[in-house]
Amino acid sequence: ISRMDWEHGVLATHLHISTAINTVQAAIKHNPDTSVTNTSSMATMTNLAMVSITSLASAHTQFVNWAWETVSRLHLHMMDRGILESRGILEGNVDIFSQLLDYDLNKEVEIVAAGAVRKIPLACYTSLLLTQLGHSLPELLDRGLALLKVVQDAGRMDHVLEILMYITPLLMSDLSCIENAAFKNILTTLLSADQSYISMAKSMISGTFPGPVTREAGNMLEKMIVNYEKYGKDSPKEIIDLWVKILTSLPGWNVNNSALFLLDILCSHSFFNPPIHSATLQVTNDLQKKFLLESSGGIINWITGVNYSGHKLLFPTSTAQFPWLAYFFLQSEDIHCRETGLWAAMVKQLSEQKPLEDALVSASTQCETSPPLSSQLPIYRWLQQAMDTPPDHPMVPIFWQRFFQLFLSRPVATHEGEEPRGVGMSFFVGMLNTMYYNKIKTGLKVLQEVQAKKATEVEVEADVSDIKRLCDKLGKLYKTFYMWLDEAKILDSTLYIPALSPVYEPEKLAQVLSGDRTLWMDYIDFEGPLLEHCKAILEWDTLHFRVKLENKLRKPYADHNDFTPSERIL
Repeated sequence: ISRMDWEHGVLATHLHISTAINTVQAAIKHNPDTSVTNTSSMATMTNLAMVSITSLASAHTQFVNWAWETVSRLHLHMMDRGILESRGILEGNVDIFSQLLDYDLNKEVEIVAAGAVRKIPLACYTSLLLTQLGHSLPELLDRGLALLKVVQDAGRMDHVLEILMYITPLLMSDLSCIENAAFKNILTTLLSADQSYISMAKSMISGTFPGPVTREAGNMLEKMIVNYEKYGKDSPKEIIDLWVKILTSLPGWNVNNSALFLLDILCSHSFFNPPIHSATLQVTNDLQKKFLLESSGGIINWITGVNYSGHKLLFPTSTAQFPWLAYFFLQSEDIHCRETGLWAAMVKQLSEQKPLEDALVSASTQCETSPPLSSQLPIYRWLQQAMDTPPDHPMVPIFWQRFFQLFLSRPVATHEGEEPRGVGMSFFVGMLNTMYYNKIKTGLKVLQEVQAKKATEVEVEADVSDIKRLCDKLGKLYKTFYMWLDEAKILDSTLYIPALSPVYEPEKLAQVLSGDRTLWMDYIDFEGPLLEHCKAILEWDTLHFRVKLENKLRKPYADHNDFTPSERIL
């Protein structure tokens, strides 16, 4: 059975269904004790961490694992078949729903359903794949999630992820369902699974992040995103938006690295697609405002006395592990600072030679807003993220662009003909800030060296001309940034941009000084993220038996061409 081609459309659907039912019936017959059927998390670790423990397993355990693997190979769930079936389920098509086996009434699935009632994990898993409990949203919420929890409690996290991939699109029709307690509990357990696995078997799997379950959850998201057409959508916007809302609704999501890893994947897709970019930014804006409101006490704090303890931020430090996610939340902080008028008021105060802390208090009073700590100002936040992010990450030039858009800020001219001076150096006054300023310049030099080394390394490889061009381009950009930072004339009121040497990138400098906040997408590596997405999808397809079988001629058992047929039989 395992060697047959179970790709959807190759064999009739009824063969998939009958094979699954017979496999589950055999597993129940030879393993009536549910406590034995609930084989431990080791099976999940075997699949996800690819740890070979088959030789240590008993024949019985091997049979149970084979049964799980066999059912997983089959295309049973409507969302795992063709576009017609998956769209039909989401649209409530009566003809498609009529093809499901009735969990309560269908004789064909009676033994499987009885096994699910007894909480046998494989029977629960198969019931979700074959019946209305895994296809109808009301049934899923009423009875289906309880079956999925049984599968999860058996340690079958890879199969939980399969079911989640099939059922999550159903939630697009009613976003309030993401608040369902059972659904949240399943996801919370899933996101903490790697911690328990690592503590259970440190000698078997690596403790490096992400762990096997989190990584596989990320692969599931990648697979769902690329499958958007199966959901009847023109783009992955709705599925990305749904998962962003699901993950940010979980308790403690902003301190859970597994949740942040998944959000980072979603944000890496959002970033390159303008409509999805805007939608994701709106979600982070709303989260930012809600968090600030809850932590600040609202306008009452302002009336009774300014809160000098600063803002309570969702991410108080830089998130070097998750740069795509960091961009959206830093952008939200930046937008909030500008929308309140705080940034413009601060720049004005600093242009009048006020010390930073005094300028911050005066600006906050003028704008009637609770002030952040000076270290929470967007200029420092973008800078720290730029410094902490790995130098070869595609987002590094964007973080530096955002920093310089603030560093080169100038106050609005109060009368015609006035050319105000830039206030960037006001943020680097004092011994500690001067040391930090020198560290920034060193960081920009290191970035130049990294790109130069990378360009040299790719010269010896074929078909890498685009990579080399990007490396050279980034190296020049970081050199320009260094000069913008190091030379006082860039902040001077008498700066005449047309007279600058090309090394200063006069056109880019003019854009920044004019207040143009358009992202410099031509400095971003598009190819790297795309390859990562493709790699994740292939990994999912491989581990979940969705890689197409190659058409190869079967090789004879023994390749002795000089033997007669009779001799080969003997």
